[in-house]
Amino acid sequence: MIPSANDSSSTWDTEKIYSISFLTEQIQGLLDSHIPMLWIGGEVSNFRQQSSGHLYFSLQDERSQIACVLFRGDALQLRFPLENGKSIICYGSLEIYAPRGQYQWIVRHVLPCGTGQRDAEFQKLKERCRNEGLFDAERKRPIPLTACPIALLSSPTGAALQDFLQILRRKNWRGEIIFFPCRVQGDESVQDFLHSLYLAQQSPAELIVLARGGGSAEDLWAFNSEAIVRKIADCSKPIISAIGHETDFTLVDFVADLRAETPSAAAEIIATNYQNARQHWRDLEERLTGILEEYKLRQRQHWQFLRQRLQHVSPERLIEHRQHQLQQTSHRFLETARFTLASKREGFLSLQRRWESYDIGRNLRSGFLIAENFQGKILRHRHDVPLGSELILHFQDGPLQVSSSAPSISYLSSGISSMDQIQSPSPSPGGGGAIRTLEGETPTDLQSAPFSLLDTPP
Repeated sequence: MIPSANDSSSTWDTEKIYSISFLTEQIQGLLDSHIPMLWIGGEVSNFRQQSSGHLYFSLQDERSQIACVLFRGDALQLRFPLENGKSIICYGSLEIYAPRGQYQWIVRHVLPCGTGQRDAEFQKLKERCRNEGLFDAERKRPIPLTACPIALLSSPTGAALQDFLQILRRKNWRGEIIFFPCRVQGDESVQDFLHSLYLAQQSPAELIVLARGGGSAEDLWAFNSEAIVRKIADCSKPIISAIGHETDFTLVDFVADLRAETPSAAAEIIATNYQNARQHWRDLEERLTGILEEYKLRQRQHWQFLRQRLQHVSPERLIEHRQHQLQQTSHRFLETARFTLASKREGFLSLQRRWESYDIGRNLRSGFLIAENFQGKILRHRHDVPLGSELILHFQDGPLQVSSSAPSISYLSSGISSMDQIQSPSPSPGGGGAIRTLEGETPTDLQSAPFSLLDTPP
């Protein structure tokens, strides 16, 4: 039975067969426990750079060589080019590359051979800070888009200050800069810088910018101070490091919340964030204005709807509606009354005309007369008048009592043709044919009695 690589209970036994993986793990364990991370020196050979950014080379001396790997993340920190034949010192650890069964040196830092003790201490401090998590991305604070005011730590006589301010003015940045002058190189620069950083932390600034122009490694060495690195790590405000040029790296660049290649690049970042924030505010303002206008329109429409509903149910509206209905009802009543009155009036006039047609006085005024006996019976025919009876003839100007006799009746029925014939006879001695008035007077002729002979009974 072959023990697996994960079989930690296996012990060396010459009678057993061990797997290659198990043996490799045991070798790696021995290397880790007996050979810590350390510096080695030699000459570069077989140098090649992969497209991934990893660097592969061999480090050799007069009698031996070892395969080395410098991975991309650490290769970016190189401050000089690697090439065959160059003498260097490397800080790293020994590991086994299991797929090929070869051991190789995993390089973390590279320095030119002969850089001295200070460079070695720099790498040790960098590694220590890295292991403490001071360079971790998780602890870095975000840079405010509209930081104001901004604390600027720089030399008052350096070009970095003017470059920084010129970029902000050109980009139309609007804000306040609180300047904290300090030395940026020399033996006293560390304490001076720490004091300015302390003042910046106590100020109302929302962002701190560390600006210094390019220079040699000696000029920038103050920014590799452990005191400055730890002070920046403990700062409660976000910090932008703008030290040197693009190819210059200090420990401050690793511990700061954001690294800018140059002071001008830091100003570009601040101004760009400011412009983006202003544009974002304008967009929000336009959106908010649109939302408010839409809300106002909806509220206006809603209030109009409520006002219309209120008008329909308000007492004034109801009174107006009832008044309108009353006016319409009154108008219809008056029209109906007028129509009814006109109809009744027309009917009354018709009845009046019919009544007038039966009016005795009208007939009398037209030349007709009415004959009645003393019993009040109107005589319509001649045979209703007995011979010798007395009659009452009604004229326009009053009644007249007359008596009928046989001669008169015979005379009238004999076909009198003119009024002269009626007036010619003389009254008879016995009173036959004479007409007597109600007052007992006897007219001399029939012309004095204005009644129609056609209506006189026989």
